[in-house]
Amino acid sequence: MPDLITHTAAAYLVRNRKISRPDLIIYLFGAMLPDLVTRPFMIIYPPVRYFFHTFHTPVAMLLIIYLIAQFFEEKIKYRIMKFLGLGVLTHFVLDMFQASVTQRGYAWFFPFSYYDFNIGFFWPEDSVLFLPFTFSILAVDILWSYYTSKNKTR
Repeated sequence: MPDLITHTAAAYLVRNRKISRPDLIIYLFGAMLPDLVTRPFMIIYPPVRYFFHTFHTPVAMLLIIYLIAQFFEEKIKYRIMKFLGLGVLTHFVLDMFQASVTQRGYAWFFPFSYYDFNIGFFWPEDSVLFLPFTFSILAVDILWSYYTSKNKTR
């Protein structure tokens, strides 16, 4: 089901409403991160598909999150890792609901195991059908947040 828009919208909808804007941006980036580090390479040069497919696993994402955090000041490294990790977690939860034609989705525990489990509730292309519904929910949430924050300032 999930594409980048769906991953980002879902992460935005399940966010903590009290999160600061910079942390929200990091969290939303984390929700897109597994696809950003794999899909461009798989599209540009398909023979390396299986190599980059391994980056779309929890173990690899933990290493990538740690690497990204090293580019920030010491006092915010933990916060960067936390919000990137939460975003990646929402990404993987959505991916777990995705069905696969080959019955081989993601090797969640790679390199320790090739065992794959997925719920298989949506096909990957179904997210296009749900985009109007997703955008409607997102618009309602944004408007609700705007009006409730506006009323709190009064």
